[in-house]
Amino acid sequence: AIRSSGSVAVAADRAHYASDLAANAVDLIGVGSGAFLSAPGLDAAAGLVVSVWLFWGATGVLRGAANQLLDRATPDSDRATITTTMLSDPRIMGVHRLRTRQTGPVMVIQMHVDMAPTLTLAEAHDILEEAEARLLALWPQADIMIHPDPRGSLTVEPVKKGPWA
Repeated sequence: AIRSSGSVAVAADRAHYASDLAANAVDLIGVGSGAFLSAPGLDAAAGLVVSVWLFWGATGVLRGAANQLLDRATPDSDRATITTTMLSDPRIMGVHRLRTRQTGPVMVIQMHVDMAPTLTLAEAHDILEEAEARLLALWPQADIMIHPDPRGSLTVEPVKKGPWA
C-alpha cells in the first residue's frame, strides 16, 4: 500500500505501528532478561536499542516527507534518456531548453524541440503527442510540456536564471 499510494502519511502510520510493536517486544525482552538473569543493565540496553530504531524510522519518514514537499533535481541519466527518447524520432531534429525537476512522485519535463518548418501545426501536434506517449511509457506520472520550434528560425535567448536553471 505504501509504494502504490506514495503517501507519506501511510508510511508514517506503518512506521508508528511497527515501532509500537518492536518497542514493546524489545522492552519486554530487556526487562524480562534483566529480572531473570539478575542483569539490571539489560533493560537500559533494550531502551537504547528501541531509541535508535525509532530515530532511524523517523529519519526515513522525514526524508520521504521532504521529498514530497520539496522539488529536487532530476538525475542526469534521466535527462539523457529524455533527450535520447525525443531524438529517436527523426522528425524531431533537436532538443534544447530542457528543464526537469522531481516533485513528489511526479517528474516535471519541459523542453523545446526543433522540427521542420514545413510541418503544419496539426502534423507537429501529432508528432509531439507520439513523443509524449514515449516519455509517459517511461515515467507514467510525468507532467510534460513540449514546445515546437521551426528548425533554423530559432533566435537564441539568454537562459533565464531561476529555480529551474
